[in-house]
Amino acid sequence: MPLVPLPLTSKDWAFPAVGVSSVLAVYLYQGYRVGAARKEFKIEAPATTGHPIFERVYRAHQNTVEGLVVFLPSITMFSYFVDPQVGGYLSFVYAAARLIYGEGYARAAKNREVGAVLSGLVTLTTFGWATYAAGKLLVQKKL
Repeated sequence: MPLVPLPLTSKDWAFPAVGVSSVLAVYLYQGYRVGAARKEFKIEAPATTGHPIFERVYRAHQNTVEGLVVFLPSITMFSYFVDPQVGGYLSFVYAAARLIYGEGYARAAKNREVGAVLSGLVTLTTFGWATYAAGKLLVQKKL
């Protein structure tokens, strides 16, 4: 993958920003689903257990939150150090993967695998390439 010459302009950040916004929209949607499941199955906050469907919807949302801790900095670094256009596309793939994950998990725990693997691959890809590209620039003293 080609390394993008630095510095990037605000125009370069538009596509990755929209991609990350789609990821955050999935996160917000999953939060809405938790609230709806609480109401449907009469699970009072702060309880996190009760009906099995509620528990799966809740876990899907929490697992997405946990994934964002690594994905968001990784996609930001990837978009900066590697390629903002590809970063935007990978953000959309990650958003779709987390949507597949959450919807599958809500149906049955075994149905979360495709979304989990796909989102994990995107995270590992962005983290790995970003780390490599930043390290390469650091070694070349171009930062």
